[in-house]
Amino acid sequence: MIFRRYTLQIILGFGIILCMAGCSDDVDFTPPAGNTETAITHYSFGKMVIDDQEHNSDLAILPGGKVTYWGFDPDSNHIYSKEIIEALITSKVKDIIIGTGYNGAASLNTQAKEWVEQIKAKGIQVHILPTSDAVKLFNKTPKKGLLACFHLNC
Repeated sequence: MIFRRYTLQIILGFGIILCMAGCSDDVDFTPPAGNTETAITHYSFGKMVIDDQEHNSDLAILPGGKVTYWGFDPDSNHIYSKEIIEALITSKVKDIIIGTGYNGAASLNTQAKEWVEQIKAKGIQVHILPTSDAVKLFNKTPKKGLLACFHLNC
């Protein structure tokens, strides 16, 4: 009796659940057999799995695969500063990927944007994307000289 009365609501509810699952920005990745490069095998809001290690804080993957943590200045309101990125740069960096969060809410301040233009002029590639897209790009980009910074939330 209840099923007949609420059939439409039940069907709509399942439809919404299926749509949300299909429209998710979560990323799951299985590296090709024999791959030895650092890989991000899972990303969802607030969680990233790199080489079978779970991480729940904003992080950077340095050239060579080392993971280091960083965070926004508490007063910055999810804005990357020049200092955050510059502190991670070494002479080995030739390519930078910046993940701006699950919904792309993080951004670069004016100084960081100007600095990015300066390093682009020196031949360093810079990609600024929502973190799900940044993870996909990271996984298909050769790791030599690659620096990747990821904001895991927002």
